[in-house]
Amino acid sequence: MSILLIFGLFLLFSALVFVLGKIVARIYCYFMKYPSLIVIVRHAESIRNKLMEGQRFIPEEESVKFLKDIADQDIPISPFGINQALVTGKKIKKKFGIFDAVYDSGYLRAKQTKDFLLKAYSKEELKNTEVISNFLIREREAGYVFLMTEAEAENNFGWHKKFLKTVGEFYSRPVGGESLSDVRDRVFLFLDYLFKKRAGEKILLVTHGHVIKNIRCILEDITDNEFLENFIIEPANCGVTVYEYEHFSGKLSLKSYDEIFWGSCDK
Repeated sequence: MSILLIFGLFLLFSALVFVLGKIVARIYCYFMKYPSLIVIVRHAESIRNKLMEGQRFIPEEESVKFLKDIADQDIPISPFGINQALVTGKKIKKKFGIFDAVYDSGYLRAKQTKDFLLKAYSKEELKNTEVISNFLIREREAGYVFLMTEAEAENNFGWHKKFLKTVGEFYSRPVGGESLSDVRDRVFLFLDYLFKKRAGEKILLVTHGHVIKNIRCILEDITDNEFLENFIIEPANCGVTVYEYEHFSGKLSLKSYDEIFWGSCDK
C-alpha cells in the first residue's frame, strides 16, 4: 500500500471523525436544558459612573448638572470605560474563545461595551455569532429621582421614605420606576427564553449590576433577604461572571463572580 493511499485514508478517517463529532455534539446540545457556558459582563465605566462616584442622586455642582438631561438608556461609556472593554475583550477571547450568541441590554453603555469587547475578534471569527439586543436585561428603572438632586427628590418625594421603610427595599418601587422584584421577574423571563433557545451554546451577556445580581439569585436559589444582605455592592464595571454547565449535576454552576480582567488599565 502506497504512502499516498495511506495518507488519503487517514485524511478521510479524520474527516469522518470530525463530522461524527459535530453530529454527536449537536444531538447532545439538543437534549441539554441549558447553555454550556454563560459569560456575563457588566457594562464598562459610564460617564455617570465616573462623575457620580457611587452617589444615588445627581450632585449640586454645576459641572455635573448636565447629567439631568441624559436619559438612562442614552448614557455613554467614558474613555477609561473604552479601555476597560478593550482589555477585557482580549482576555475573554483568550479564555473562552468564540461565542454562539452575544446579548446586550439595548442601553447605549451596554451596546458600546459589547462593541469594544468584540473588537478582539475578527469579522471571520464572528461570522456565525448572533449579536442581539434584549431589553429584558436592561438596568433597573430608577424612576423620576434618577434625574434629580437629593434636594429635588426630597422636595418632591420625601413621603416615599416611609413607604420604602414599611414595604422594604426588595419590593418597594421608586416613583415611576421598578422594584428589585420587578427586575427579577423579567430576568427570569429572559433566562427562560435563553435556556429554550440557546441550549448547549456559548453565550456572552453584556448587561447591568442589578440584572447580574438577579441572575445569580435565580440560578442559585438566593432569597430576597439573602439578596439584600449579600448583594449590596454593585459588580465592578466590566467585571466578569461565569457559569458553566456541569454534566453530572445537570445544572449551571458558578465558576467566578465579578472577576476583573482590566487591572492593567490606566485611568
